[in-house]
Amino acid sequence: MVKLPDERIGLLIVFRVFDRVSYALIMQATQSINKLDSVTPP
Repeated sequence: MVKLPDERIGLLIVFRVFDRVSYALIMQATQSINKLDSVTPP
């Protein structure tokens, strides 16, 4: 199995955080964003 490097596809702001769920607003995206895409700090 080959692991490809991560690629930045958008920018979001997390505005509300709870124990089991967080809410975020997608500010910009160059591709479609799918379930299970990872989110990392810039």
